[in-house]
Amino acid sequence: MNIDSDNYSGDNRITTALLLAAGTGSRLFPLTKSSPKCLTLVNETSILERLVENIKMQGFKRLVIVTGYKKECIMDFLGSKSGDLNIEYIHSPLFLTTNNIYSLWMARNIINEPFVLFESDLVINTSLLNEMV
Repeated sequence: MNIDSDNYSGDNRITTALLLAAGTGSRLFPLTKSSPKCLTLVNETSILERLVENIKMQGFKRLVIVTGYKKECIMDFLGSKSGDLNIEYIHSPLFLTTNNIYSLWMARNIINEPFVLFESDLVINTSLLNEMV
């Protein structure tokens, strides 16, 4: 792996996050009939919004999201920037027949620096993320 110094800070902090958000959320159907699982509300806040806020609070500068099912919902919700966080998208055309390993593989040519991997359906406490990065 070639390290891209623009996304890796001098203090060895990882500043890139990869978010896997391609799945259909079939086990949450009918909640996921019109939007991806990561946009499901938990205590009046979507899982995705909570994750992105936590990622920003930790000082990440780049977020790469692998989308699939209802990708336009995610892209419309987040856009390309959230504060200092730049957001990029990769679409997985095979999201109906593949899993997260394929989504991770889709990012192989886009991310050239150390990164933290997130699943888009995780609801995590901020203190746990503090311990990780």
